[in-house]
Amino acid sequence: MATVVTPGERTLAVTRSSDSMVQAWDLNTGEQVGQPLTGHEHRVVTVVVPPDGRTLAVTGSDDGTVRVWDLNSGEQVGQPLTGHEDRVIAVTTVVTP
Repeated sequence: MATVVTPGERTLAVTRSSDSMVQAWDLNTGEQVGQPLTGHEHRVVTVVVPPDGRTLAVTGSDDGTVRVWDLNSGEQVGQPLTGHEDRVIAVTTVVTP
């Protein structure tokens, strides 16, 4: 699970699951935000959010892909990042100057 604060000061928890979906939840209301984020073909193993204030989630899966999600629109950003020959068990993000 990862958390992010939206520009509207809403705190979201972003969760991963064995059902291949990623979901965002409003921690103040307990309500699901938008529809589940779908696209991975297997279990989602890891999720992080960038530390720079953007409302994004980055996920890695047993399907060997990394995907970037826009939490405001619920859409995947760009194409999946591919090249791993096995599952992706960790992702991280950094801010460069």
